[in-house]
Amino acid sequence: MTWISPLKAFGVRELLSVESMFKSHREACLVIVSKSMDSDTGTQILNPFVKKGFRVTASAPDFKYIFKGTHAESWFQKLKEGNVNPGEVFLGQNLSNLLRLALLYKFGGAYIEADVVVLKIFSKLRNTIGALNLDPRTGEWSRLNNAVLVFDKKHPLLFKFIQEFALTFDGN
Repeated sequence: MTWISPLKAFGVRELLSVESMFKSHREACLVIVSKSMDSDTGTQILNPFVKKGFRVTASAPDFKYIFKGTHAESWFQKLKEGNVNPGEVFLGQNLSNLLRLALLYKFGGAYIEADVVVLKIFSKLRNTIGALNLDPRTGEWSRLNNAVLVFDKKHPLLFKFIQEFALTFDGN
């Protein structure tokens, strides 16, 4: 899970998402990648889950480490140098999208958005991404949704997604 918003915005909906994940995956380890959640107040927010024996922590992202060895590495360097136009879309949202892909590529596992309610276990899902738009006539999907992703470490599709992001980025 990533969290790019201010800490005060992590509210009831997000806590429900965390709770639902642990109801379906009691043995899971949830890492919330977030600068704002990696704080004393963030620890207090997550502490009720820890007291119940759930494995949850927050960690600020180390973009240099996470992006290393992918196309995101050079894109991020260009961004820091001011050589990438961030466009009109909030840059944090685009960074969050790239971050989740890079984390899954580097480590594998499952990613859920902070507003997803988990109702079933993910154990039978492998290398899965949700379809956002489905053509009712053909059954073909036309748009992907990155709110729930389950991928093996170093999966080539994630590599391609990161590559496409870095080579064709348009923040508009």
